[in-house]
Parts: sequence; structure tokens; C-alpha cells
Amino acid sequence: RKDILIRKRRKAALQEEVLTMREKMRSTLTQKDSDRFDLKQDRGGIVDIEFLVQFLVLLNAHRFNELVTYPDNVRQIQALSETGILDEKVAHLLRRIYLVYRATVHRLNLSEKPLTVPSGTFQDLRQHVDKIWSFYVNP
Repeated sequence: RKDILIRKRRKAALQEEVLTMREKMRSTLTQKDSDRFDLKQDRGGIVDIEFLVQFLVLLNAHRFNELVTYPDNVRQIQALSETGILDEKVAHLLRRIYLVYRATVHRLNLSEKPLTVPSGTFQDLRQHVDKIWSFYVNP
């Protein structure tokens, strides 16, 4: 696993791969009801954070092997910050948003409800994720 993750990658090719895969997922899995926000699949949600983290890890793991030490997003975000790939404030914001989303998903799962909230919920968090995504993955 580690050997594959630390392989050097061309940024443009990796960006294209990630963008294509994410757009394909969005076209089939995103919330069709514009009055609801799907915490996992919609723009600015959990999957965008996970794709962003994986993109940055794959792009930089050949220089910083410690990026592949942990498989979870929270610790990978921390490692991206510690290596200087992510600004500390950006990393803190991404971690906070990710944990807020995950806590909400957990609560909804326990109540056996769909993983959606009213579209205005988390609007500011979604915009932050979208800006960070655009900066790193789709400039």
C-alpha cells in the first residue's frame, strides 16, 4: 500500500483524474432536491474534503512519507499541515468542518434519517470547502 501511495505523480494528470472521478460521482450521487444538502455527496460536503485530502496526499507523499502513516482524514489533514502543504488555519478549518459534518451524519444515522439537511444549513462551511477545493484541486 505504502509503495503505491508514495509514488511520484504528475500534478496535471492527478488533477484531471480526481476532477473526472468527482464529477462522475456528482452527476450520479448528488442531491437532486435543491432544498436539501447531502452531507456526503453534494458540493462542499464530506466527499469533497476526502477527495481533496487524498489529492494532496498522493501529490506530495513522495516527498513526505509521513503523509501515508495514517489512513484517516483527520490525521492526514494534520500531517498536511505539519509538512507545510496546508496552511495551519486552512487545516484547522477543514478538520473542524469535517468533524461537524461527521457528527451530523452520525446523529442522522442514529435517528435513521437521510443524510441530508436543509440547503441553507452549513452554507458557510460548504463555501469554505468549495474555495479550498478550487484553490488546490481546480484552480
